Amino acid sequence: MTEAGLGDPRPLELRGTWCSERISVCLDLSGLTSTMETKQAIVKKVNVHPDDAWAAIRQFGRLDVWFPSMSACRIEGEGVGAVRHLTLDGGLGEITDHLVFIDDEERRLTYRRTESPFPVTSYVGNVEVFKSFDSLTVVVWTVDFESAPDVSELVAELLRDGISAGLDGMEADLAAVG
Repeated sequence: MTEAGLGDPRPLELRGTWCSERISVCLDLSGLTSTMETKQAIVKKVNVHPDDAWAAIRQFGRLDVWFPSMSACRIEGEGVGAVRHLTLDGGLGEITDHLVFIDDEERRLTYRRTESPFPVTSYVGNVEVFKSFDSLTVVVWTVDFESAPDVSELVAELLRDGISAGLDGMEADLAAVG
């Protein structure tokens, strides 16, 4: 098990107006003064062996293959301290994640998002891989984020839909390779 600090303690920068064409909404973030903490968990049973799922997840990459909303994924470094740079499809923005914790025995990793076009001031993701009773995989992806109270539900829905689609993509990718 290895661990690193959560890196830069400053919150994510909120920039101007945030828009999503997918759900036809624009939010003015200039007057954001209060935040709300929200936890969003996504649980999915995946038709691959847990060791294969963990091997893929712990690499911290391939999100551009798994997530339909990602057009590029570049990793700098390895293990704790690695930095993942993501480009959202359609020019919607850039995301930067820092791998801050990894435990191969428990099959769990934690990352901190330090740059994002989404209306959040803090974002920490945890991904865990479990072996189900039938020897398949259960992935639990939990995100803790802070946002303005009036956009919390919207952000949670975007995360739930996006991560669910990404886990479907991971399952298809691993099935094609294995």
